[in-house]
Amino acid sequence: MKILPYFSVKDAKPASPPRPRFMPVNINLDDDDDEEEVKPKIEPLPDSASSSSEDSDDDTPPPRDPTPPPRPPAAPEDGAWCPHDRSQDGRLPEPTPVTATFDLYIDSVRFIPDNAVFCKVTGRVFNFNLGGEAEKLDDILAYPLHSSNHRCPRFNFRMALNKDRVIVNHNMVIMLRIYCYEESTNQMVVAGTTLLAPFDSAQGKPVLRVGGHQQRIRVGLPSFEGGVANLMASDMDSNPTIPGLTILYRLLPHTESAVDAPEYSSGYYQSASCEPGESETRLFRHYLRRDTADLTVGEWCRRLQERQRTSQLADGPNLQKWMETMLESKKEKDKDKKAAVPDLDLQKFIHYDIEVGANVMLEQAFGLPAFLENRFTLAMVEYLPGKATKDSGPAGAGRGDPAAERFVTQKLDINSLQRSPNWTDPHTTLHPHYDDDTVLLVRLFSLPLEYRPGGTVRPRDGDAEPELQLDRPAAWTLLQLFDSKSVFSGTHAVPLLMPPVNSEFLELAQRTGAGAKLFSEGKSKELITPHDGASLEVTIWDGTFSSEECPPIQRYDSVLAALQPLDKYNKHKSQKAGPPVNALVFENMTEKQQQEGVHGDDYIYEKQTFETAMVKKFNTLLNKALVSSGEKKIQGIPEE
Repeated sequence: MKILPYFSVKDAKPASPPRPRFMPVNINLDDDDDEEEVKPKIEPLPDSASSSSEDSDDDTPPPRDPTPPPRPPAAPEDGAWCPHDRSQDGRLPEPTPVTATFDLYIDSVRFIPDNAVFCKVTGRVFNFNLGGEAEKLDDILAYPLHSSNHRCPRFNFRMALNKDRVIVNHNMVIMLRIYCYEESTNQMVVAGTTLLAPFDSAQGKPVLRVGGHQQRIRVGLPSFEGGVANLMASDMDSNPTIPGLTILYRLLPHTESAVDAPEYSSGYYQSASCEPGESETRLFRHYLRRDTADLTVGEWCRRLQERQRTSQLADGPNLQKWMETMLESKKEKDKDKKAAVPDLDLQKFIHYDIEVGANVMLEQAFGLPAFLENRFTLAMVEYLPGKATKDSGPAGAGRGDPAAERFVTQKLDINSLQRSPNWTDPHTTLHPHYDDDTVLLVRLFSLPLEYRPGGTVRPRDGDAEPELQLDRPAAWTLLQLFDSKSVFSGTHAVPLLMPPVNSEFLELAQRTGAGAKLFSEGKSKELITPHDGASLEVTIWDGTFSSEECPPIQRYDSVLAALQPLDKYNKHKSQKAGPPVNALVFENMTEKQQQEGVHGDDYIYEKQTFETAMVKKFNTLLNKALVSSGEKKIQGIPEE
């Protein structure tokens, strides 16, 4: 798989994320907290002109000045992320020792995903005492202020710790979890978790980490393999992060009255670990440009109440009670303690935007039939609009135009098997109109071409040039592109079908989508016939993210199971025997050149020539077939 399966934080070291584990303790506890409302503050988007240089009234160019030093980068998207301002450190109180009472404040959750309506924060303190009589600690439960912004809700939560002023464990850990109400499933889900350490022992004597902190929320839970007593704040550092989702909290010496939270834009919070990369900056832009960007928590609640056709409640105790009920898990409502709270669906956490598009990357085909050996295989991909957008015109710049956005793979891994071709092309971004029934059509063309050293490509059988027939590819398939207002992100394993491409089956897919039910129905109606055990893997994800910075990717193979047993597909996928593509390079080389193998100078030269010549021949035949069928050529690909 070429796509990294976790979100990459800027300057973070790559790591394989552990499988999320269930926590052996329940921290989803409900307590009532008094609420003091604070007006939301998300400033308008920046004016791009404001950062440009000042205009001059004089038409005469000024003399060239020395190159100025580089300007520091502006905070992305109107302070969606703000760097820490060191001048704020002068406001902080002196750090206190482990014997002093201190306050934990939860100030805000920043940028909950599109498929979350509102949230709550729960938590628990671990390893608080060194021994002896243990202070009873309440679990953490915080609800957002109704008047705060729904995307970046604020909280009015303070918890005093070490009220007895004893020597506490400087390695204590506080776990915070964010639960959201998921709109698409109408239930409470777990968004993610973070671990924080209240004390800093870097200078020898442990002291409170006074001040404000911004911390990323991560998928799952720590492993607890070393036991709860050995839990460390770094135990989730390898877990994937959830793009854009962070929490603001403060650690301060205890005071009789609560200390108001500063504005995030002040630079008060230590935020270096949350500095966004390019993909996250695009995500913030998406959030802040939505027409719902200025809605408060209360307004979102009333929108949901309207959809559910229930009474719309004003901000206050009744709305608070309603929100608390919505943020109860099904196991709490049904008293079924065996049920686990489901995780937020990261495959659908951002809603689709046609301007950003969907990324599509063909991975590999497996188990093509034996008669397709000694052939060169590339694939053409296009989308077929669903019934709701079939008659929608282009949206400008080629967006929403299937013919303008079809593409063909150009990089066949020469070391992959001829019957299991692997393509190494980077992803292509498509911009279809959103439609639940829009599908991707993938056609594999395997051409019987023979390569001669020096760059000659000729027909393998006879003198007649092979004809590429669009409706009779070597194999073809469909897959779903959208679901629940989002790109159906994931690696999709789908069955490869025998020719011809059945137009009735395509029309059925454009009315119902390309799920398992479609393939079952197509087989029962004899509209399609699968290649025995042959499959294709395609990865798709939202265009907001690069391949290095996308959320964790899941694998989907339910469509495979609709046609044949998964064991049959897996057998072909694990097959390692058979001629590789590079055998097509070697077949007409001298015996000496063949003995030198893939490290020989002649092979290295011919390999490059082979790839160029075969791709050009393929593209020429493909565009010729498209034009003959009255369709547009694929632009930007090399031809003979």
